Amino acid sequence: MASAAATRTDLADLRQQVAGPVHGPGDAGGLRELIGHNVVVEHDPLVVVGVRDTRDVAATVRWANEVGLGVTAHATGHSSRSYRDAVVLSTRRLRGCVIDPERRVARVGAGVRWGTVVAAAAHHGLAALNASSPRVGVVGYTLAGGVGPLGRQYGFAADLVRSFELVTPEGRVVRVTPTTHPDLYWAVLGAPGSFGVVTRLEFDLVPVRQLYGGALWFDAEDAPAVFGTYQEWTTDLPDAMTSSIALMRGSDASQADPLLRGMSHVHLRVTHLGDSETGADVLAPMRRAARVLVDTARNMPYSAVTDIGGHPSQPAPSRSTGAFLESLDRRAVDALLSTAAPRHDVPLTVVELRHLGGALGRLPVRPNCVGGRDAAFLLGLVAPPDRGTKVAARRCHDVVAALAPWTSDVAPINYLNHDPEPSAGEPCPWSHSDRDRLRRLKRELDPVNTFRVGRTVQP
Repeated sequence: MASAAATRTDLADLRQQVAGPVHGPGDAGGLRELIGHNVVVEHDPLVVVGVRDTRDVAATVRWANEVGLGVTAHATGHSSRSYRDAVVLSTRRLRGCVIDPERRVARVGAGVRWGTVVAAAAHHGLAALNASSPRVGVVGYTLAGGVGPLGRQYGFAADLVRSFELVTPEGRVVRVTPTTHPDLYWAVLGAPGSFGVVTRLEFDLVPVRQLYGGALWFDAEDAPAVFGTYQEWTTDLPDAMTSSIALMRGSDASQADPLLRGMSHVHLRVTHLGDSETGADVLAPMRRAARVLVDTARNMPYSAVTDIGGHPSQPAPSRSTGAFLESLDRRAVDALLSTAAPRHDVPLTVVELRHLGGALGRLPVRPNCVGGRDAAFLLGLVAPPDRGTKVAARRCHDVVAALAPWTSDVAPINYLNHDPEPSAGEPCPWSHSDRDRLRRLKRELDPVNTFRVGRTVQP
């Protein structure tokens, strides 16, 4: 039966096949399953299944094929993705996390967040290529690439993946490695959600007990001087230094220091793999850029790395977009600040530049289709909810348009809207050659387009 909604009989049949809860259209329990970090996102799923294990995932995929419905997965809900007219697998119950200190390997379930992995690995003097926020889900972040605090030294989080457990469009369970299923391994790491559901991930860890890291806060009035210095500073940095800089509204300052509450400010975040003396020497030009209001850069245990960003710990409403920048010069900085400065009537909540390059610009030993390796920076914009006015969306568009001369043809997948694959002329998260290869694989591996929900590859 191919229909817009499953009948009660169909749902009763599904409930007989899975151990987790099954919620039909409009069920409050299903909507609670999908509550994420961004509370402005609205969902209208046909069916939500709170899967308890990989068998539940496989059974649900097979059932969805029988009734003709598209399938997608939802874990911790840190993105702004909206689910409509689909079967949604809530994988947040898959929380296993095992650290193998001898092999320097982590094995995690699809519902695990980075805070759990960072703490468990740090106990053994090891680190993952984690996100800057402890609340971000490991699997979703990694499959989309993953640009984190150790990125310039070690690359994208996807680059250290050893294997993953995948439920295929036919509902089969396979263990995917670069040697057993090289095409599938390549495609899933960089095109998440298009070829199956990842229920378990295994990845390498790196030896890091401590680092020199922290943040510097400046007054927003000094943004031209600080951003200008940052542009020059990042032209010749060692790979050991990974950094980002953000222009932020005052409401976010309360995450950092009470003295900054209510102030718009510039927030520089740094992580340097090395001794504190070398780290301080590398950071010195930024400390001289303008008067530093608060300085937390120090020698710290790696377990504290997710504290650097000052990310909100509670869900909040927001809209976001972004772009890869091929380069950044003083004209680009001026263009950014001319459209994003907090003096505007509707300032953006966060305007961030993440410095790429280093290992992020090199091909990994285990090939994947993660885009953006030619980019120099990642631009991220967070705006307050539109509330029907579309003002924030227009402001985001204005900033991206102002930086068009420096923007890459490849777009960051986590910042794109979640409609199916873009039409001609729209941003795409893959190069033309990778996109063609992905389409060929989609026709081969998912010919009925079971996984068609969200920003997915189309046959």
